[in-house]
Amino acid sequence: MRFLAFFLGIFLALGSLVTSCTPEDKPAPTPKNIPLAKVLILCEGNFLWENAQLDVWLPDSQMLISNAYEKQNNKPLGDILQSGLYSNGRLWLSVNNSGKILELDPKTLIETQKNITPNFPRYLSYLPSINSLFATDLKKNQVRELDATNLSTKHTYSVLPQKTGEFSGWTEHILVWNEKIVAANLDGNLLIIDPISKNQNLLKIDSGASYLSIDRYNQLWVACNSGKESSLIQVKQDLTFAVHRINKPIQRISLGDSKDTLWFLSQNEVCFAVLSESTTPLQSQKAFSIPNAQNLYAFAVHPQTGDFYLGDARDYVSAGKVFIFNSDFKLTRTFETGVIPTDFVFVGL
Repeated sequence: MRFLAFFLGIFLALGSLVTSCTPEDKPAPTPKNIPLAKVLILCEGNFLWENAQLDVWLPDSQMLISNAYEKQNNKPLGDILQSGLYSNGRLWLSVNNSGKILELDPKTLIETQKNITPNFPRYLSYLPSINSLFATDLKKNQVRELDATNLSTKHTYSVLPQKTGEFSGWTEHILVWNEKIVAANLDGNLLIIDPISKNQNLLKIDSGASYLSIDRYNQLWVACNSGKESSLIQVKQDLTFAVHRINKPIQRISLGDSKDTLWFLSQNEVCFAVLSESTTPLQSQKAFSIPNAQNLYAFAVHPQTGDFYLGDARDYVSAGKVFIFNSDFKLTRTFETGVIPTDFVFVGL
């Protein structure tokens, strides 16, 4: 879909790329006064267009700051803003096609350090006990460990023993689980790394492993998609797992504050499944639909308020749109963003 946007853009006016607006006529605060508590809206932009954008939503004041990174740093963000991570009071961004990992001051959003390589970074995870940042990759068949002090490379971990194509070994979400690093591999594996011993193993689960979450029972959940099929993999601490087939596509997953309900985006619907330690088949059901959305792309549940944030990529080249629903499934706000809102990062929690 990202590459399709490049070709569609030939036929559309450039002036439509960065259109955004606040949902009300209240003036947004100046960037230097950005509160710490905020929701970052990561807009990936179009492949090769260098129009990635970081917007900021302030839930307390119900205000939007458009293109906040560029305003704060006096330079464009780059090509394809893939993901962000707020952990232990620190904030990082992954800019995929620019090969950049950036650390920003979480309050001001001013860039403090960066790592630029020929890699294609996807998602990030931070292990504070060893002060290491881990990055998955689109094409390199590896997960990198960076020193979070200066973003220099500490170590690299191969995903597959041998690449079989350009995207072989592609890794997506990554997180810390029981002091291990776990990365989802689209070939159908979990790469599990012990960052102390540097040992690693590959756990075969299901094709299209993409997104990860940890529930209140310390179980790992993996969302997998392959063609029109999808599954949720329930992984126990001893690495035994159960496969739960879902009869609809799973685009993104998120847990609320209680971490006992797994919410997922499926086309224009938000669905959920109540979790337990049992491996009996999951029962998923629809929570609500978003009938006016064109192309839902991003999804997250606010870990404190339980609000649902959804990003609509629309036609992939004009301004995106965000929908916010409260925990009662009522639409409370919509507003325009940069091109292709792809993820949300909750800062200051």
